[in-house]
Order: sequence, then structure tokens, then C-alpha cells
Amino acid sequence: MFNSKRKSILKKIRANSGSKRYEVLIIKSSKNMSAYIYDTIEKKTLMGSATSSKDFKVDNKDLTNFASIESSIKFGSFFRNKISSLGIDISDMYFNRSGYIFHGRVKAFNQSFFNII
Repeated sequence: MFNSKRKSILKKIRANSGSKRYEVLIIKSSKNMSAYIYDTIEKKTLMGSATSSKDFKVDNKDLTNFASIESSIKFGSFFRNKISSLGIDISDMYFNRSGYIFHGRVKAFNQSFFNII
């Protein structure tokens, strides 16, 4: 999954994150998208979810294609609501696009997660 270029990018992202503690990490495939909250101090994954999870599918029965921009927007807001139960402040997070180009589904998820839309 990770090659040397991705590892170097990840090191740069974490070094330039400043005082922000939590990392929002995404992984996408041609059919689904996953998101995780990673605690950079304790080096643990706190929570993760995917568009293929039952919770997301129950809330979004009208979606037929989970690889669309519309589903990424809904998944971003769904994941944000799920994180609010952990009591983590959204301003203490930074976004890691995992080497994907900041375009399309990645951008839609980011904007809906951080309420930019």
C-alpha cells in the first residue's frame, strides 16, 4: 500500500501539521471510500468508517453508487457526525489525502467534513 514516496509525503504532512493532534485519513477505491481518525500523539486509530458500512447505507438508502461525488459529500457529513460523539474538536484536526489528488471525491469529502460547502 505505501511506497517510499507516500511515506515521505506522510512525514512532511505530519511535520507541518503544527499543534494539531488528530489526522483525518482517507482511503478510496473505485467503489468505496474509508475514513479514519488517527491520534498522532498516542499513535492509535480512534475510529474509522466506510461507505460500505451498514450505518452509512441505512442512512443513505437513496444512493445507488457509493463512488460518486454525492456519496462523498454525504459520507463527509456522516463521518463528522460520528466523530462528534468522541468529543474531539474539529479545529484540532488536519486532513491527510493519502497521496490522492485533491479533486473530485477527495475534495468533496474534505469540504463536507470541514463544513466548507
